[in-house]
Amino acid sequence: MTLTAFAKVVGTYPQTIHKYVNGQRTPCADMMQRIAHATNGAVQPNDFFDIPDQSNTSNTG
Repeated sequence: MTLTAFAKVVGTYPQTIHKYVNGQRTPCADMMQRIAHATNGAVQPNDFFDIPDQSNTSNTG
């Protein structure tokens, strides 16, 4: 899907999606929800922040 098509799906401008993709801008909470919905959960709000993935850590200790 192109940036233009995706922008239409989530209700914003292609330039805005480009800025999200390149880390130049962070979407508001409402837009994060629209993006998560439009991607069927493939992109989640945490993806917009530099948060380490905790799923591979073990509690052996």
